[in-house]
Amino acid sequence: FYKLSERGRIKFLESFEDEQILSICYLGYLEIEKLYYSGEKDDAKDLLDWVKKESVQYGEINDLLENFVFRIGNYSQMNSKSLGIVLPLSGDKKIFGERALMGIDIAMNEISQSESEKNPYKLQVKDSEGSGAVGALRVKELIETYHVSAIVGGLFPTEAIKEYLEAKKYGVLFISLSPIYLPK
Repeated sequence: FYKLSERGRIKFLESFEDEQILSICYLGYLEIEKLYYSGEKDDAKDLLDWVKKESVQYGEINDLLENFVFRIGNYSQMNSKSLGIVLPLSGDKKIFGERALMGIDIAMNEISQSESEKNPYKLQVKDSEGSGAVGALRVKELIETYHVSAIVGGLFPTEAIKEYLEAKKYGVLFISLSPIYLPK
């Protein structure tokens, strides 16, 4: 399939238009992603409409398509110069959060000195209150309100997992300060 030209792949998919084959719908989905990320958004949208029509009975493909549309909607809103920080800045774990924030501040100062423009990144800092649930809520706020492109957080494993899973929903890079152990 991938040895064919771009136009050849589309024609191959269209040749199965009258047949209901899950693998063809999935190949269509993969081609949509490839077209979109290569900058051919109009072709990707046309193919997306076709695959949606052909894959009505395949819930898995419909879920993939909906997730893809959701992700690309969020990517277009991201601000590459806006970074989110989620740390425990109150409660029992406050001292650890403050120390991590000082380290991030030092790193940002070094970046600012090496960049041509002063302070090229805008940091948005939120308090997780030492709770994974609150941290996940803060991650969501950072993404929806400030359109951050990356989030640094997860100072403790219990917070990290929930914050990571929330960032993953939106397709935002999450840099965890502690290990995250999840099954594949």
